Amino acid sequence: MNLRSELEKIPSRSGVYLMRDREEKIIYIGKARSLKKRVSSYFHKTIIEPKTMFLVTQVKSIRYLITDSEKEALILENELIKKFMPKYNIEGKDNKAYPYLKLTIKDDFPRIIITRKIKKDNARYFGPYPDGVHLRKNLYLIKRIFPIRSCKHIKLPKRACLNYYIQRCSGPCLGKINREEYKKITKEVILFLEGKQKQLLKNLNNQMQKAADKLDFEKAERIKKEINQIIKITQKVTVRQIQREDVFREIEKTNLLLELKKILVMKELPYRIEAFDISNISGMQAVGSMVVFENGQSRKDMYRRFKIKEVFQIDDIAMLREVFKRRYKKKEQLLENKKLPDLILVDGGKGQVNSIKKVLECLLLGNIPLIGLAKKEEHIFLPGKSQPLVLTKDSKVLHLLQDIRNEAHRFAITYHRILRRKKILSKK
Repeated sequence: MNLRSELEKIPSRSGVYLMRDREEKIIYIGKARSLKKRVSSYFHKTIIEPKTMFLVTQVKSIRYLITDSEKEALILENELIKKFMPKYNIEGKDNKAYPYLKLTIKDDFPRIIITRKIKKDNARYFGPYPDGVHLRKNLYLIKRIFPIRSCKHIKLPKRACLNYYIQRCSGPCLGKINREEYKKITKEVILFLEGKQKQLLKNLNNQMQKAADKLDFEKAERIKKEINQIIKITQKVTVRQIQREDVFREIEKTNLLLELKKILVMKELPYRIEAFDISNISGMQAVGSMVVFENGQSRKDMYRRFKIKEVFQIDDIAMLREVFKRRYKKKEQLLENKKLPDLILVDGGKGQVNSIKKVLECLLLGNIPLIGLAKKEEHIFLPGKSQPLVLTKDSKVLHLLQDIRNEAHRFAITYHRILRRKKILSKK
């Protein structure tokens, strides 16, 4: 990638940036009020610390994630550092953690409490919250809406506390609520903290309407404020969660590709993978498909399908050769548009791979890595190798290759069915 041109595209928004090295490994994660200013400062400063200077020499690409505020950037930075442990990050790798809200769902009458330690105790954890004031405001809001207990006692106390008398707890210690009713409250709390507010908001709106019908405008106004607060919190949490899931998914895919690169002993990361398959019945209505995956994600806008024109007998290898010649014949144009793959995957074994390798060599593209994935044993075949590469059945890399191969198969079958349908209809 052209690092200078990428720097120009970075927005002046708060967020988190991830620096990668030549191997696409994350080597540094940082946060910023203005991503553009912060990231650019690494490359434009005249006076720079030796350790930072060395970091800059290792950076080959930069990924960034926009957040709504510095506070969200701080949360995300902390989570990413702890998950991926970048080489040049010192702070954030320790066990120091932001507080979470913990819901003890395994208890008969679950509590919601604040904690800094996440344990494998079947409880539900929500957060983290870098701002203790914001955390307590959320807890206060939850207690106002849901009468769930927040006492320190694991077992129910013998006497009710102040929360019961100010209607912040339903009083299970006094037997004022049974387990089933309390369980409903617990589920509502989980929905609230997960951002699944549709049903919750519907219930509150009904309560507000009933209060208004009874001319209890004070209660209706209080519920209206609660609804507005829930909507505000939900929007922020949902957006942040989607962003987190998005970046985690992308990083996980990149890590899989790094593992694939290592397994296949490739020089470059297989960022763009093109996969091919053939579909026909007794050689009739034969078609070929090409699907494209970039960073492990399908790019349906780049898919191509081919109607076989030169092969009229049952010969999948000959059909594949035709498809490859048509796909890669304009090598110069493909190079100019940077549309050549980093890895080619075909549905098949040794015969298909060795035959296609010859086609690529004739097109002066023999340097593109090529593999075949045979359906029966799910072994990986490489050109010129007598023995296949065997991955364990639970290998995530194998699952990724299977997904790509299966998508090529699905796309070919779909096109084949379309042509068959058209032919049948034309005869009527």
